[in-house]
Amino acid sequence: MTMTRVSEAGMFVAGARARSERTYPVTDPYSGCDVASVPIAAAAQIDQALDAAVDGAARMAVLPAHERAAALERAASFADRRVETIARLISSEQGKNARGGDTRGQESGGG
Repeated sequence: MTMTRVSEAGMFVAGARARSERTYPVTDPYSGCDVASVPIAAAAQIDQALDAAVDGAARMAVLPAHERAAALERAASFADRRVETIARLISSEQGKNARGGDTRGQESGGG
């Protein structure tokens, strides 16, 4: 079984695209093939991300519930538009074969 690289993941730090000198492979345990690579953040990038998370939590805490809900709906919609890609990557990194083009087991009744 041959598997091609699914993606080279990007990295966002504090809402901006960031670069990394190092990456870590995501490997299909069944085939041993790399299916993706993810960036490894530098210590300064981790600090920046944590600062942004604390700031973001403070901003979200003062928003009315309906605005927080709307933000979550936008995030869910973003993920829904990419469900096949996300499911394919998750399946491949677990060594599972997505059959029939439908990788959404929760929607198709599979498991």
